[in-house]
Amino acid sequence: MVVELKQWQTCRILDADRVMRSDGLVTAHPVHQVTAYRSFFQHWRPKSAPGLDVRGVVVLHNATAGEGAALAAGAGGDAGIPVLTAEELSGPAGALAGLLQCGDLAAPDAGQVAAFEDIRWQPSSRLLDHVGADLTGNRAFALVGDQQDAFVRIRQAAASHLPNSDEGVAPSGSGEGAVITVSGGPGSGKTALAVRLLGYLMRRHPNATPRFITPSGTLRAHLLDATRGHCAARELFPAANSMRSTAHQAGALVIDEAQRIKRAVRLVCRRTWSP
Repeated sequence: MVVELKQWQTCRILDADRVMRSDGLVTAHPVHQVTAYRSFFQHWRPKSAPGLDVRGVVVLHNATAGEGAALAAGAGGDAGIPVLTAEELSGPAGALAGLLQCGDLAAPDAGQVAAFEDIRWQPSSRLLDHVGADLTGNRAFALVGDQQDAFVRIRQAAASHLPNSDEGVAPSGSGEGAVITVSGGPGSGKTALAVRLLGYLMRRHPNATPRFITPSGTLRAHLLDATRGHCAARELFPAANSMRSTAHQAGALVIDEAQRIKRAVRLVCRRTWSP
């Protein structure tokens, strides 16, 4: 069960994806936040992990039923995520499990809990393939001239250090990490090259669990928008301040504007693709 707990009493719905809180902060719609969490558990679960029945609910314990209904309607469509408010929660205690969508569930035993805690979450090859296809086909990241030449050279280098899409196939090189740096003036297409490289790595080298990091909030937002059809894709574009932990999880890390990343952090990455 995924429970998104909010203390909100009211909010302003901007569109199906965003709301504005009473303090003026714009944030993701709570229903879509839960949808993203649910998608994460479904699409970042390795094949060897236990099967999961993932459900979700939004709880606004300070809001009225009318305010909750308005928020639920503002999500657009039927996401299957109920929005509960103080009025629903004040009903009979015996009805609470049903309201939280878990009335038909039994508590897991110790072995099931241990198996869940031992899961090493990683994106499925299907998710990577879909996101990679979206990025590769996005005209905003098209490559021309020298960009194409650089792309081919980087792809050839990647083949020597990363496993390909066939599970269990080792890289043809020594297996050691590598750092590839792409330099160029403003407007030379380094960012477009980095994004196309990410799409390629996701499709050709999914076992390397590639990630993309940029200190640019605008670019990160653009990438999330370009892959908005895949809720679980958000974790593929972690924030720059999580670079240390991301570097330990990913076999291939694409960094845009690496010169803006603090030196002490950048040096922890052995397998880094750094335009």
